[in-house]
Amino acid sequence: MSARRVFLTIDLDLVDHLAGGAEIDELGAALDPLLDVFRRHPAWKATWLIRLDAQIEHRFGDASRPHADAASRLAELLRAGHELGWHPHCYARQNGAWVQNTDGESVANELRRFAPSAWSLGLRTARMGWAFHTNATLRVLSDHDFVVDSSAIPRPVYPWDRGAKDWSSTAPAPYHPSLADYRVPGAPSLPILELPISVAPVRAPYDEGTVIRYLNPAYRPAALQPVLRSWFDSHDLAVLVTHPHELFPRSVEHALIASSTDAFEENVVSLEESAAAAGTGVRFVTLSRAASAVPA
Repeated sequence: MSARRVFLTIDLDLVDHLAGGAEIDELGAALDPLLDVFRRHPAWKATWLIRLDAQIEHRFGDASRPHADAASRLAELLRAGHELGWHPHCYARQNGAWVQNTDGESVANELRRFAPSAWSLGLRTARMGWAFHTNATLRVLSDHDFVVDSSAIPRPVYPWDRGAKDWSSTAPAPYHPSLADYRVPGAPSLPILELPISVAPVRAPYDEGTVIRYLNPAYRPAALQPVLRSWFDSHDLAVLVTHPHELFPRSVEHALIASSTDAFEENVVSLEESAAAAGTGVRFVTLSRAASAVPA
């Protein structure tokens, strides 16, 4: 039996959503404890998806400034076999505040403006902020030769979901998006591959019913590991996503987020062990490798 593929993906939002959206430097010293984990596990490869958008341009004066400031850390990741991807968060300014831009054409125009800069930085994979897409926005990524998008979260839309998105019609398997509906496969299709984030019922202490959540190694192991232990009984790949700000120690505990790199490490090890129990090993691969495994 072939090894199961694990896609570790890390979204660097440069804000702390657990602290009300406070601006933070996730690419600076706050990243070091997570890098230590990867140094202990050299076989673990990840795709690090970094902001490059109009709000970052407004904040730093240059949208690529975070990349420049963290050049040595990013170079270390690339030397170790990791990958950098694009994580645009398209905001609009309303009454002095930044809010999600949900105008599809406006978002598409922002992607067109920043795609050349992303390409010049070597970014070939993408994940949209808030998992927001339209036919037009995914077409922009495809037209600019991005090979993989991993924005889809194939689950129901919940009332508390942050941001506008609806992937409820999307299946969990990789696919080439239909030109008519980016959420499903179909002909004619875009050449870009959509690689959905893996989801499963993960119960938080405050849940009143079943909630489908994406697999996040920042979750408390007691909540996530029951899912991970049986994951490869019925799946041949896993797409995990986390954010560095979810790994910071906090004075006030979160019921689901462990706020610990130790928990992150324990959860990924648990996924490795589940593959071993299923009679196979795992290969940690970057998002761009998915494109070569699925025929157009």
